[in-house]
Amino acid sequence: MELSNKLLKYIDNQLKQCDYNNDEIHLLYIYSQSFLFNNIDQGIDDNFLQNHRSEIMGKKMSVRKIRNLLDSLENRKILVTVKKSPLKRVLTDEFFKSIDMDIS
Repeated sequence: MELSNKLLKYIDNQLKQCDYNNDEIHLLYIYSQSFLFNNIDQGIDDNFLQNHRSEIMGKKMSVRKIRNLLDSLENRKILVTVKKSPLKRVLTDEFFKSIDMDIS
């Protein structure tokens, strides 16, 4: 678990150096936690966002605003919609390249 914490800290620091706004950083941080602690193939769906939006953003944010952020990240090839479930999105390799992290 200690290694996971170090990795999360690394991701956090790397994200802050990238071309993301603060809301995107919070969202991507949650996705990176999902990558580490769950199966990233599960993605994060709208129900999760609805239930955890205050934790995710540190403030209440409408699910629509979060969806708009997700859309912009998907347009930038940072997230991809899972074909089996259109509400779920997962991180792409481009995300890990953008934070200079080897995922292999």
